[in-house]
Order: sequence, then C-alpha cells, then structure tokens
Amino acid sequence: MLNKSYNIDLYIERLALCGTTINVPTLESGRVRKLQLNEVIKPTTEKRLTGDGLPYTKQPTTRGDLIVKFDIKFPDTLSRDQKDIIASALRY
Repeated sequence: MLNKSYNIDLYIERLALCGTTINVPTLESGRVRKLQLNEVIKPTTEKRLTGDGLPYTKQPTTRGDLIVKFDIKFPDTLSRDQKDIIASALRY
C-alpha cells in the first residue's frame, strides 16, 4: 500500500476489480470506512471519501478528502483455457 498526500487530500491505493467491498482505514485511530463497489473498476477510477483526509492547517477541524485509487493488474500471459473462460464471460 502506498500513501501519498497532495495538498490536504490523502490518497490510498487498494486493489479491486468488480463487485466487492473494501475497508478503507482513516486517519482516526481504528476508524474504517466501508466502500461498496458495484461497478467495473478501471485503472482511472477514483472514489472520494469526503472529510476523511488531512486537516486544513488553518482550520484543523475541517478535513480534506480521502481519495481511493485502484491499481488494476493484468496478467502477462493467459493459457488457452483462461482465454476461453474470459471470452465466454464477456459474451452477451
């Protein structure tokens, strides 16, 4: 897991593809936000958890957002059987 900070928004990377629930840790000790994912997750997908990022320096009671980015990993190779399964699943 890689954490990055841009201004007051906090980025956390998680792995996901489709139809899952992930637990996203927040900066508050022990607090976790559940994020339900029902759509297909693309490499460019981001989910914003409003108010769960870093506090503003001049207004410490106000927080930025926690942005969840998804790191989609694709296999380097697929067997013939794996290709057939994927092709079958993608047919309408």
